[in-house]
Amino acid sequence: MRVYLILLKQLEEVFNQNKVVRIAIQRMDKKKWIPLFDVKNSEGGVITCSLRVQSGEGVRTWADLRILADMLRDDFNAREVGLFLDEPDFIFPDDGVLDKDEYSD
Repeated sequence: MRVYLILLKQLEEVFNQNKVVRIAIQRMDKKKWIPLFDVKNSEGGVITCSLRVQSGEGVRTWADLRILADMLRDDFNAREVGLFLDEPDFIFPDDGVLDKDEYSD
């Protein structure tokens, strides 16, 4: 599985378009958590995304799971999320960037 990185502004856009079908939290390491968002793409499939720090940088991580959960609840109205505690079974593509045309109609 590939996980693409998306900027917060792009994530807000896909939420506003009701394209997020699932939210999960992945443990990457001790005190290192990332959110995962399954997003409907323009071809009717689903791609998995996580947040990037800012353009040109890597994945955004949280040291405190509670703060990440609060952010998902407060900013994205998430009421239920999956929690993955095993080693991640995905890779970030070389460029890791999700193009807007991947999820836009």
